[in-house]
Amino acid sequence: MSMRNELRGPRQNTDDWYKYMQQGANAIHKENPDFLVIVSGLYYDTNLGFLKENPLPLQKNLDNKLVYEAHWYTFGTGADKWDAQTNNLCAAVAKIARDNYIFLTAGENPFPLFLSEFGIDQRGTNEAENRYISCLLAVVAEIDIDWALWTFQGSYILREGTLDLEEVYGVMDLNWDGPRNPQYLDRLQILRQKNQEVESKNPNYYIMFHPQSGKCAHIYKYGDIILANCETATRWEQHQDGGPIKLAGGSARCLTVAADGGAASVSGDCSSKWKIVSSSGLHLAAQDGKGKYLCLEMNASDNSTIVTKKCLCVGDDLRDFPTCSDNPQGQWFKLVPANVD
Repeated sequence: MSMRNELRGPRQNTDDWYKYMQQGANAIHKENPDFLVIVSGLYYDTNLGFLKENPLPLQKNLDNKLVYEAHWYTFGTGADKWDAQTNNLCAAVAKIARDNYIFLTAGENPFPLFLSEFGIDQRGTNEAENRYISCLLAVVAEIDIDWALWTFQGSYILREGTLDLEEVYGVMDLNWDGPRNPQYLDRLQILRQKNQEVESKNPNYYIMFHPQSGKCAHIYKYGDIILANCETATRWEQHQDGGPIKLAGGSARCLTVAADGGAASVSGDCSSKWKIVSSSGLHLAAQDGKGKYLCLEMNASDNSTIVTKKCLCVGDDLRDFPTCSDNPQGQWFKLVPANVD
């Protein structure tokens, strides 16, 4: 049971938050000790950062039934900023999320975190949201938390005085005949599948996720690499920044950089040293035979083949440009940890 959705307004404060969240959680637990007690934060459920200094004293009373929740949108950040500073802005919003609630999943005493709202205008016309969602998917896939999408309904009988008001964030279309944007739902595949099991005895491996497409890297014919279903993605060893990216399972084969525009491949040549570049932490770059850094990229001509090309929005020194008119999302990749067979 969740307590008080999206606290907000000038009267919100941490003293009242601690007082009433404790009272509410204890009341729920007393009524039914089998319930999970879901605790939301301040500022529209975007801030639980104050728990770093003063944890909510409920752990023993609730017998490990406590779950924190958070909401993550890009409201208030215009498309002009996302267009001009995609890498930097992704880094900034990811840091805010980690500082304000994702930190709860780590450390000596981690807690379950439920991302209970996120979403975009599913018509695909809001460029700020189109770029934000790729950033969010990369961050959330890495920690494999539970989530809920805003929202299911495609329209309202009556809302804000309007009959049949369309809900453009809705999974269903205006008339509830089917999904508004099936491609968007496909991008959520890696979040829908379980990647990490707490009690798993399997060794860790990594899958290479491309958030813009929602697909993952697979070895194809002749060692070329394509983007396809994440459930059966190729497995990789843990990557050390500046080192080779090796196949999992003790294989001697590695990810190999190609010439500019050429197809990346897997081969016995492990001389390609891959760096995580850009402030987003989502570009993977290695030097070609001429010493020039090239980044992995989804080939725009088929939206499938992974090629290596000049890094977008990043200079030869691998630093971000202050502003950039290119869209770097095609070059965003995330090595996501997993341990589930």
